[in-house]
Amino acid sequence: EKASYALRSRWKEAPRTVTAYVATASAANLLGGHGGPLRHMLQATHDLGLSQVYLNYRKQAPWMAHAWVGEDVVPQPRRKRVRLPDAVLRDEAGRTTLAVEFGGSYDTSRVTSFHHDCVKSGVPYVLW
Repeated sequence: EKASYALRSRWKEAPRTVTAYVATASAANLLGGHGGPLRHMLQATHDLGLSQVYLNYRKQAPWMAHAWVGEDVVPQPRRKRVRLPDAVLRDEAGRTTLAVEFGGSYDTSRVTSFHHDCVKSGVPYVLW
């Protein structure tokens, strides 16, 4: 409940308009990531927040940014009803060492669900 409250409390400021540029599909194929039109316009805030997490890692802990693998690249879990984290960090052997989730304004049940998925998988996580 405390984690959910902290996440939701961040969103009290009035919304701001921000110009964002999205790479073309061709650019994404060359450099990685998602290109072309946004699939869900309402997720733009989430994607921008997650981008900020990545940029923070690049600045503060470059080795973490180097180990970053986005959810579009992570193989789908075999278990049903397991939600993928937004990104994972992987070591040189390809093992997931950390799950990274941008919590947005997650309610308590979503925070709890994410926590339980990580515990079941035996993967530590950070919730931004």
